[in-house]
Amino acid sequence: MSTKRAFAALLLILFIQPPVIQGQDVPDQLFGLIDSLVNSGAGQNLSLKFSFQETPPDKLNGADVTQAQIDSARYWNYRNRLRNEFVHYSSNNGGCLPAEKIMAVDKKKWGVWGDSTIKLGWYIGVLATELHMLFHPEKFPGFGGANDIRNATIELYCSLLALERLDTFGEQALWSDHPENLAHFPGTGGFFWPDTPGFFIRDDVNFETARALGVDAGGWSDSFIWAPLDTGLIAVPQYRRKMKQMSQDQAVHLLMGLALVKGLLPQLSYDGMNLRDLAAGQALDIVNYLAKGHTVSAKILGIPLTTEEPWMIEDPVSPKINWLGRCPACAGYFDPFHPADPDRMELVDRGAAAIAFARGFERVCFWITGHSQIVPAAADAVWYSLPISAASADAINSLMNSFPGNFGEPLRSSDLLHMTMALAASGNGWGELTLPVLEAMSEHQDFWIYPLLNAVLHHPGDLSRRGSEKARDMLRTAPFGGTVDNLQAGWSSQNRFITDRSEHNGSGLALIPAAFNGLDCMLLHNLYYINAPENFSGVLPTDRPPLIPEISRPAWPIQPRISPPVGYGFPSDIRVVHACTADAAVEMQITVEWDDPNGHRDTVRIESDGGSSVGFVTQLNRNTFSYHGKFWDRWLWEDIARFRLTDEDGNVSFFNVPLSYPGAVKSLPEIGSIGYASGFTVYVWFWGIPLYGTIDYEFFVWAVDKNCWPWKPALWFVSGLNGVVAWPTGANSMHATAGWSIFNLFGIGSVTVTSVTDVGTVNSYEIPVVW
Repeated sequence: MSTKRAFAALLLILFIQPPVIQGQDVPDQLFGLIDSLVNSGAGQNLSLKFSFQETPPDKLNGADVTQAQIDSARYWNYRNRLRNEFVHYSSNNGGCLPAEKIMAVDKKKWGVWGDSTIKLGWYIGVLATELHMLFHPEKFPGFGGANDIRNATIELYCSLLALERLDTFGEQALWSDHPENLAHFPGTGGFFWPDTPGFFIRDDVNFETARALGVDAGGWSDSFIWAPLDTGLIAVPQYRRKMKQMSQDQAVHLLMGLALVKGLLPQLSYDGMNLRDLAAGQALDIVNYLAKGHTVSAKILGIPLTTEEPWMIEDPVSPKINWLGRCPACAGYFDPFHPADPDRMELVDRGAAAIAFARGFERVCFWITGHSQIVPAAADAVWYSLPISAASADAINSLMNSFPGNFGEPLRSSDLLHMTMALAASGNGWGELTLPVLEAMSEHQDFWIYPLLNAVLHHPGDLSRRGSEKARDMLRTAPFGGTVDNLQAGWSSQNRFITDRSEHNGSGLALIPAAFNGLDCMLLHNLYYINAPENFSGVLPTDRPPLIPEISRPAWPIQPRISPPVGYGFPSDIRVVHACTADAAVEMQITVEWDDPNGHRDTVRIESDGGSSVGFVTQLNRNTFSYHGKFWDRWLWEDIARFRLTDEDGNVSFFNVPLSYPGAVKSLPEIGSIGYASGFTVYVWFWGIPLYGTIDYEFFVWAVDKNCWPWKPALWFVSGLNGVVAWPTGANSMHATAGWSIFNLFGIGSVTVTSVTDVGTVNSYEIPVVW
């Protein structure tokens, strides 16, 4: 390729490239223009490291494969393709930021990293759901093995490091091409702009990333643009510095991925770092920064006035230099001790208004971390109005012109919809109404992944049949070899769940073949089967996956994250109360021991976190509780007492105390008797012949309650008579009388005795009376 053509391509990118509209791709017509300039072909030069197939297998061990097995094979095919072509594994700049798409230019590769933190959020979500499935082989047999767990854990660590890096060095990245810094004013050399936790930039993709993925034809990200020369690629920073800034949609989808880490993973560590704690800390930083908002200061008639604009995203890098003193000769000197002029902080240009979604952000943050932020009443009214017209989306559409999107342009309805749905799904933003509202909203743009995500995190088993079938049908129309442009199958956009439905089948104008990262399809696969594991019948990848290289901890420091208190408990003093009664129960004392990693043990609050169907817990004092559990109907009872620890910063942890104690099955009373004839009476004689009379009997009756130890007498009473008359004469005695006559000298009767124990069991016994 000639140098002249290369510079033509570079100039085209720098000066003709249209603004990147939030939630949209750069128009494909631009690719056609670049294609004509660089005289490109249509091939792809792929260097595969993980096993990849273009078509699905039709046999597995000689047997026909099921659709579910094809789904699993497709998933691992996509994962291997992602690893081969879209992600560079490194803790350095550009590491673990998935490319949006890779294109072929003259048998070379062109890379695009647009809205990278949105893609990062989906990548984190894919890894969280994948690890959940790998950790539950009883539900997902054959889905993967030890290598897959290792690889996904490393990838999750690497992706969370990427977010940490974009946060830690985001301000410095903006400062590095700040006009004051580029002018090299005295005092600016070597200055490092301080980090503001929660503010991040969209990417830091660099030459190392491009080289590692074989990108040799050119491309761009929100930070850099590459163009080819005869000697290789050249790179220049984006000509609009504010292309790098965070925005509300980036925060929305990052929080979605972090919510899946919190909701689906156990305590998981890599290189000594707790990944769940790291994810929770990142979520808290982001939402706290959004809630902090923007401060506007001005002077009217010399009177300083300050206006607070909560939930508006501010650029923490000041556009103005603070001067040292009032000396005119000092003009141009940078004051490194006061680098930011708070009176001149500006809003970000690409989606500053988080206010309409404030309650949605707060709900996600609270669910992940237990922390809340203040939400203005007006913002609450907006958020809670959105479900009212879910079927028509009127309320969402009414937001379109209420706040700026990219560079002051209003957002599209589909952009507002995917942000609303992602927040509501992640944080269960409307409580019990959330799932049905999300299903109604899904009809507008086919955004069916969000009710599925909400069901998995908050309402397991409650997804409607239509929602499940829509997810299944979408999944099974996905191409086996990966999502690419112009497939006309609903998978021809960079992410079908954040783009307008009109773009799902591609524009039809892409002259340069574009392959997308497929994160939308992969997350759909995992959420579908986590929601309905009974439909899963998986198959391992064709080849054992190679090992992703270990990711070493970076040289730069990682901010301390949430360190919730830790605790455990042990039961003692098991005793039975209300013994020998129907209300018999077991009580035991549970003592809780705890510690606070931050050293504030005395401020930790210890609470019971609900009961169960077996028993309940009451608090006796700070760390001593009483468990009251059932006694009857089982020989052995097992239960769990759950406790919550909360420190002074609102960090929360939970732990369970397993309980096991003996019970009993209620016994019937045991009844018996011994009797004898005690008298014979003649009432009428005729010519010395007895005509009729009575026979008297005395019985010793016992009833024993075996539900107590030692056994004790049980109450009894006469409940039935047959041919005799009987009545108790004492606690253990009974008298019975039978009549006889000369015509019926022999007979059989009976007395029925019934006993009742203190626990309510009843038994009867029939005493025969023979004469």
